Amino acid sequence: MTEDVLTSIGCVIVASASTLNEAMTCIPATQLDLAVLDVNLGGTEVYPAAELLRSRGTPIIFVTGYGRRGVPNTWHQFPILQKPFTSRELEKAIADVSGG
Repeated sequence: MTEDVLTSIGCVIVASASTLNEAMTCIPATQLDLAVLDVNLGGTEVYPAAELLRSRGTPIIFVTGYGRRGVPNTWHQFPILQKPFTSRELEKAIADVSGG
């Protein structure tokens, strides 16, 4: 669903991962303008991938069914969208992290 919303607002999906392993493999091999991360990837928390993205300076947006309370305080400087979210909420988060 997130990919559909991103595509509908004009984003180009250059990588998609449904597991933490896939994410950790594709991050170093892909130039990313920003990353939208579901906090739970196949039952595993996404924070190791978020750490890698942060070290590369990649803007991050987290999505989770639990909202801000589902994300450790360490990550609260990044936008956190509670599922379900609207395309407008995602657009705003993208503008916030990309400075536009």
